[in-house]
This record gives sequence, structure tokens and C-alpha cells, in this order.
Amino acid sequence: MGKFFSRLAAGVGVVALATAGLLGAASPASAEEPVTPSLANIDPSAPTSLTIHKYDGNEGKAGDGTVISDTSGFGNALEGVQFSITPVTAKDGETIDLTTYRGWELIQGVTVADVTATGSDFTLGAATTATTLANGTVTKSLPKGLYLVTETDPGNNNITQPVIPFLVSLPYPNSADWIYDVHVYPKNVVDDTDITKTVSDPTKVVLPDGTLVTDKALVDWTITVPVPAASEYTKFVVTDPLDSRLTYQSIKVTIGGTELVEGAEADYTVTGNIVVTFTSSGLSKLVAGTSVVLVLKTEVTGSGIIPNTVSAVVNNFNTTIDPTTTPTTNWAPLKVIKQDSANQKLLKDAKFEIYKSDKTTKVGTYTTDSNGEINVTLWVGNNSDVTEKYWLKEIEAPAGYITPTGDAAWTEVDLVASTSPVVLTKTLDNEKQKGPGLPLTGGQGTMLFLIAGVAIIGAAGGTLIFRKARA
Repeated sequence: MGKFFSRLAAGVGVVALATAGLLGAASPASAEEPVTPSLANIDPSAPTSLTIHKYDGNEGKAGDGTVISDTSGFGNALEGVQFSITPVTAKDGETIDLTTYRGWELIQGVTVADVTATGSDFTLGAATTATTLANGTVTKSLPKGLYLVTETDPGNNNITQPVIPFLVSLPYPNSADWIYDVHVYPKNVVDDTDITKTVSDPTKVVLPDGTLVTDKALVDWTITVPVPAASEYTKFVVTDPLDSRLTYQSIKVTIGGTELVEGAEADYTVTGNIVVTFTSSGLSKLVAGTSVVLVLKTEVTGSGIIPNTVSAVVNNFNTTIDPTTTPTTNWAPLKVIKQDSANQKLLKDAKFEIYKSDKTTKVGTYTTDSNGEINVTLWVGNNSDVTEKYWLKEIEAPAGYITPTGDAAWTEVDLVASTSPVVLTKTLDNEKQKGPGLPLTGGQGTMLFLIAGVAIIGAAGGTLIFRKARA
């Protein structure tokens, strides 16, 4: 009996050990999570987006839809560039659904030309507008599909030509995986050349008969506009908003030294104040790397520091001259007043010559008017040069007055141009000529009358005495 219980206990122990082993082996297996297989299929529920990164510079190699971490060689980020993002919704009336096999079959090998051609088999949906921010990027959340992306506005960037329109799919197939947030890096070539403008020293107005007009002066403004690279030229406009103190006279336009012809049926037109617009003929003569040179002749009709700005539009971009290099022509007003030295009454018909600082180069000859004045505006320099010395020389006094000679005939004039012109006034005197001698009205003349009177009285007395003696 004892042996029986001993053997039973041993059996129970063996069973217990076996059971514990089984439970111990099963325990780790019950802790593992079921593994979901990794699918390469498109996820219909994943959101999609398109991010456009805009830089200047020449086109580089195409991206692969992923973010490019190192953009150090991409140039400058361009803010304000606008794009139109248009969905391509169907082909031959069949909806393009990129979550299906058929959808990808419909767009296989498609090009921009296929989508945009007149009578295309493809249908376009409503476009979405996207404009790049200060960092040159813009992101749009969009449904899955095929999109036509077109650059529509360069903003304030000197873009010579827009990026060629391109197609992008959302998601985008990448060798590693499907990309649901697609990044593209279209570049623009930007014109970084500046308009330059210079101003000439003034020249005098000469009438057709050869008469020199001393109170008018002409100034030439030379505008140089570099021609940027472009596949074609669709617009070339130069605008020069003349200051109110400048009056348009004429213009000469050349490309590479060859003069163009003005006229609607020729190379360019001139309108407004002042807008030079190239016609199709003029546009056909533009060559990248050359410059359009415009020489604008104006008459100066006022005084002060007179600026002249300019801007140009080539194709779809604008460029303006740097304000710090805007040229100016500088003029100062002078008033000469001629008066009698004794009574300060005004004198007309006094003639003066005005000379430059060398006392040799004559500016002109001027005569005081009925108010006894000469009013003239004189050039003092260009740009930062706002001072100049002149000399007045009196060459003929009014009738009855003395013309000064030698150093007395010259008067120094120091002129300064300013944004608010101040008239410099020079008041000059003339003395009257000496008249011929008049008869004396006192002294010896009185004595003669006295002697004559005494003689008459003496004669009268003698006659009286003679009469009495006879009597």
C-alpha cells in the first residue's frame, strides 16, 4: 500500500512538471502582437499635398518629389511668385482616379501638350492659385489626382521668362515608396542687370535760323536697358515719368548701335510722359546680351534739383533704376536788379553778359526789363554737384548812366541748387552821366549886373547935371 501512494505521488509530480513546462513555453507566445504585413499599395485614406519651392538660377536636375535638405546652391528664394494648379479630371470622359489601376492607365505617358492642346481628350477642372511666401515656398493640400502647374505671375521678381508648365501626380511614385506630400523645385532665370541712366551737361537751344536762345537749355538723358535672355520677347516698354520742370523734345533709340525707327508701323511708339513701347518689329530686333539705349532730349523749364527716374518692363517682369543712382540736373535761379545809385529808382535797358567761373566762357547776354530786372536760371552741375560760380559783366548802362569799367564791371555770383530753390538777388547801382555846364547864376554874373546898373545910374546923373548947366 505504501508503494502505491509513493508511485502515485511521483506520477503527480511528473504531470505537474510537464504542465508547468507547457505553461512556461506558452507564456512568451501569448505576449507577442500580431504582425501587419507592409503593403506597397496606394493608401486611399492618406492625405496628399503639393509644396512648390521657388528659387532663381538656371534649371538643375529634376527632383524626385522628396524634400531637398541642402538648397545652398539653389540661389535666392523668390517671394510672391504665383502659380495656377489645375486638376486634370478626365480623359475621353472617363474620370481619372489615381487610387485605381485604370486611373494610372489613363495618364500613362501624358504630356503638358496633350493636356493643353486645342481639342484635347483631357478635361480640366477648376484651378487653385498658390503664391510663394517670403521663404519662396507655398503648400497646398489637394485631393489625389493629376495636376497641371503653370506659373502665372512673377510678382516683384525680375523673372525673364516663366517656368515651363509641368504635370505632377498626387501621390507621386518614388522608387522607395509612394510620396503623399510632394515637393517640387522649379527655378527661374532672373535678370540681375540694372538699368543705368546718365545726364549730360546742358546745351543751348539754337533756332532753325541759327539764333541762339539764351534763356533755354537742353539736357540729354541716356538710358541703357540690358536685354535679358528669353526664349522670345513679347513685351518691351520703357517708362520715363518726366519731372514737371522737364519738357520732352525728342528721342533716339538704338540696339547695338543700330538706330530704330519711331512709328506704329515701325519699331516703337512714344506716348504719354514718356512711354516707349516696342512694336512687333522692334521686339524682333532684341538680342539677349545687348542693350537698348535711349537718348531722351528735354528742355529745362524750372530750377532746383531735378531728378529723372525710369523703369522698364521686359516680357512679364519689371525693373527700375536704383533710387540711389537716379541722376539729377541741378539749376539755381538768379535775379539782377539795376537801380539809380542816388535815388534807388529802377533802371531798364542795362546790358549784362554772364560768364562761367573762368570769366571766358560766355553763357549769354541779358538786358534788364521794365522792372529793372534780369531773371535767369543757371546750371550748377549734375547729381551731387550743386554749386557753381558765375560772373556778371555790365557791358552797357542805360542811357544817361555810366558804364563801369575794369574790375568794377564784374560781379561775382555763387549759386547753390536745392530741392526748394531760393532766388539769389544781386542789386547793382549806376551813376548818372555829368551834364554840360550851365550859365552862372551868382558871383561874377551878379557883379556884371551891378556894374551895368551903376553905369546906367551914372549916365543918367551926368545928363541931369549937363541940363542944369545949360539952363
